[in-house]
Amino acid sequence: MIFKTIVLFVSLLTLSGFCFGTPPPDGDIRYLDTPTESNNNNLAISPSIPNQTTPDQLEFPHLNLPATPDWDGLLHDSKLFMLYQVGVVGVLYLMPQSVSQWGDDQKRGNIFRKWDDNVHNLRKDKDNWEVNYIGHPYFGSVYYVRARQRGFDRQGALLYGTVMSTIYEYGIEALFEPASIQDLIFTPVGGAVVGEYFMIARENILRGINQRGYATTGDNIKLFFTDPLGVINKRVDKAFGYKEASIEIVPLLSRTHDDNHSLPTLVGLQAHLSW
Repeated sequence: MIFKTIVLFVSLLTLSGFCFGTPPPDGDIRYLDTPTESNNNNLAISPSIPNQTTPDQLEFPHLNLPATPDWDGLLHDSKLFMLYQVGVVGVLYLMPQSVSQWGDDQKRGNIFRKWDDNVHNLRKDKDNWEVNYIGHPYFGSVYYVRARQRGFDRQGALLYGTVMSTIYEYGIEALFEPASIQDLIFTPVGGAVVGEYFMIARENILRGINQRGYATTGDNIKLFFTDPLGVINKRVDKAFGYKEASIEIVPLLSRTHDDNHSLPTLVGLQAHLSW
């Protein structure tokens, strides 16, 4: 629940500041003499794209979209995103119940056995409508925009959001609660709708920056919240000198609750980041 509350807060903060309009004709755009490279995911001003060849590049000339899907870049984004999830869960696991909302009964015992029960207990959750129908679409838009910024078309970005939201529901979140029918549907589908509006918003923001010649604090905040994963990943790579990230399935040993002499082999996740 705490993840969903955070996502809802962020989505409301973001949506309150946007006006989604139709981009003006190319003749109305004024570019800077020496534009700064955006590298697809930072807060700098994006240059125009020479020799535009794809419909997305024509529609979003300021976003500096690659002409072909960047599979390696999206895989890198995905690995880091899953590492963030593992890290957040680890920190919350150590927090008191007043912060994490996980009682001792939820933390006690074999969490992988609980995971197995939860993934086989798909159900309709009872979260507030704001969480299911505003928070989760925003969460899905994070996946969608990241794929679009990596050069994937609308269908590819929707598929990516579906895969990532399913991994989350049946992965990290299933350690503590059953998978949710609403979340599996509204996260990718709603995310695709919100994410496409975010793409339009990002194009308009960057066009405005080009016209003024500088970015305001409001511009930077909006660009961050419309592609937080891209901005955070770039900061992490720059700060730690990224070399490798991985999520591996590994055997783990865990003592059962009812037999102190037994050490069964379980299957778990190992997260690894090197720099």
